[in-house]
Amino acid sequence: MKLITGRTTMPTPWSPQGDMDNMTSYKQEYVEKHAPPAKAIRNDGQRMIPAKFEGEPTYR
Repeated sequence: MKLITGRTTMPTPWSPQGDMDNMTSYKQEYVEKHAPPAKAIRNDGQRMIPAKFEGEPTYR
């Protein structure tokens, strides 16, 4: 016995009528801010103290 299948058509998916507005509220309410680039807060190097450490270190 041979199984015969008929052609099935997929129904067209629902879509709203008219044009879709892709503007999000972020794009509508965004206010561009002009600011200089961020700069480092710390100095370029660390100060080196020429004295010997005489305390107890916290690591062993």
